[in-house]
Formats: sequence, structure tokens, C-alpha cells
Amino acid sequence: MPDVLETYLSKLKPGVSRSIIGHARAFCAWLGDRELDREAVEAWLQYRARRHCKPGTLKFNFGVLKRIFEANGVPWPFNKGEGPTISERDESRLALGEDVITALIRASASMTDRHRAFLAVSTTYGIRRVEIGEIGDEDFEWESGLIYVETHKGGRQRYHLIPDEILPHLRAYRWRRISPASISKVFAELKAAAGLLGPSGKGAAWHAIRHTITQTLMRGGLNSVDAHNFMRWKASTRDIAERYASPTTVIHLDGKRVEAGASDVDLDKIAFSTLPWLAIWKEIPVDSNV
Repeated sequence: MPDVLETYLSKLKPGVSRSIIGHARAFCAWLGDRELDREAVEAWLQYRARRHCKPGTLKFNFGVLKRIFEANGVPWPFNKGEGPTISERDESRLALGEDVITALIRASASMTDRHRAFLAVSTTYGIRRVEIGEIGDEDFEWESGLIYVETHKGGRQRYHLIPDEILPHLRAYRWRRISPASISKVFAELKAAAGLLGPSGKGAAWHAIRHTITQTLMRGGLNSVDAHNFMRWKASTRDIAERYASPTTVIHLDGKRVEAGASDVDLDKIAFSTLPWLAIWKEIPVDSNV
């Protein structure tokens, strides 16, 4: 069989995210000389599950593998509904209170540039653990005050404004790609420094901040469309009723066409104004680690 990965990469459309390519590379490296068949897919998913891969990530992996099969002209050996599923039990909805976010930020003052930089992007953009790990120096446009977020799970890739409150902390750290396990270790250290030990901190991880920011945006007055866009979810995660009730352009009899959704720049500014802990970052000295 021709090189599975090279065949897949040769048929990719421009702009495919690094995360999708990364999943494909990992699978193909593991595949080696094995046949590209159902048994290989099942074995790969079992392998990933043993390495504590979450159901949502397994489902995403499954979709990447389907595209690899298609690119290589191999019939997909699964019927609809046979892939990994996400149960109510698997789906974490844990969020953190404003007091907890505040405690984490203040605790970071006695820690390293890495702790502050990771926490700053998390508490501002609600980005996923794996997305934090993929940020590199090339993802910043410092002169324009922008950061590029390489969204996972098929979400929208886009630039965000960098608010003045966190800019010094992002510039102080030398960004390079690191493993998800290393990022989890950073959060565990932040929790310990903030006193979130035992039952009070059980289950708290980077994703809980993502839930908190979503709730804060909605309570702060953002409509569901703008909150959805700020969090960079893919369009298919909005149900049909919501999408029809929330058009992006409204046509009027006088010929005017009014954009209903906020632009990225305006949306970022509105979103930042709803996050009460952003102001606390200005109180944390950049060189405050001990």
C-alpha cells in the first residue's frame, strides 16, 4: 500500500488545522505496516483510551481516521452510529466560581512565567488544554496585539485581540509547543498554590475555566451566537432552531443589509468587558515569580 500519511496529506485542502494533521500523523506512525482496516481503527481507539483519552477526543479521532480511509481509497468499515459516543456521564460540566478564578490568578504571582501565561490565555479565551500546548511564538502578532488560536475539534481558527491586562504576561514567556500532560501538571500546581486541594478541587481542570467563561459571557449579555463565535465552536454544534433564529445578516425594505453578529474585534472587546477577573491581571507583576 502507498504511504498512507503522504496520500492523506496530499489531498488535504489548505487551512486544515494542525490538530487534525497531528492526529493523522500519530495514527499513521502507530499503524506502521498494519493493514488499514476496521481492526486497526478499533485497536487504535483502544490504545488511545488506555492512555486516558477522553470520549470527545476519541470521537474526533474517529472522524480523522474516516478521512484517512477516504483519501486512500479504502472503504470506511463502519456504519453510521458505530463510532465512539459521548454520554451524559462523560460530558463534564464543571465550572469554577469567580472567587476560584481570582484565587488561581493571585496564586500565579508566586509562580513562573509559564504558569501565568497559560492561566492568562485560559481565563481570557477559554481555550482547551491541548490548544494551550500548541501555541508557539509564531502565533503572536505583537505589533497588532493579536494571538492566533488553533482551535481543535473542528472549531473555527481565528485571531483574538490581546487585552492590555494580560499582554505583559504573554510576552514574558517564551512560547513553544509542549505536551498535554505538561499542561495538566501546570494546572495541578496552580490548584495546589491556590489551596484547591481535596474535595474542593476534585475534577477541576483547564476545561472548567472554559465552562466558566461561557457562562460569564451569557450572563454578561452576549447572545448565544456571539458567545458561540467567541468560544470558536464549529457551526454544527448549534442546533437548527438557534441557527435559523439567529441570522448573521438582516435585510430591510430600504435596501439596507445589517450584520446582526458582532465583528471579531468588537466581539472580543464586548467579551472582555464581561470577564471580571481580567482587571486582577494588572495587579500581578510580570517578574513576580520566586
